[in-house]
Amino acid sequence: MRRLFTPKQANRALPLIRSIVEDITSAGHRLHQIAIGASPELDPVGIHELESERELLVLKISELGCEYRARGLLEGAVDFPAQIEHQNVLLNWQTGEERVLWFRISGKGLSNRTPIPEYLLTPQKGATPIGRFPSPH
Repeated sequence: MRRLFTPKQANRALPLIRSIVEDITSAGHRLHQIAIGASPELDPVGIHELESERELLVLKISELGCEYRARGLLEGAVDFPAQIEHQNVLLNWQTGEERVLWFRISGKGLSNRTPIPEYLLTPQKGATPIGRFPSPH
C-alpha cells in the first residue's frame, strides 16, 4: 500500500524534496550546458555520471513516497499521493513554488492542476483537523 500524504505532511516534507529537486535540476543545468557546447569539460563518462546522479536523486524522491516529474532538464514537479473527499489525487508542487497548494487527478497532466480546498489547508473550528482526510468507508 502506498503512502498517502495530507497537505500538511506534504508541506512538512517540502524542504527535503526541494533540496533534492535543486540537486536534480543542478545536474540538469550542467547537462544542458554540455548539450549547447557551453561546458565542454565533461567527457561521455562524466555525462553518464551526471545522468546516474539524477536517476539516484529521483529514486530518493520515490523512496519518500513521491514521484518526480521532469519538466525538461531545468525544472521539475513532485506528486504526493493523497485522497481528497474519497478520491485518489496527487498533491502537486513545482519548482519555484513556496508551498504545496495544488492537486491533480491521477492520469491528468500538470495543466489540470486545481487548488487544494481551503478547508484542508486551514484548520477550522469543528472541522476535520488539518493533516487528516476523511477515511474511505
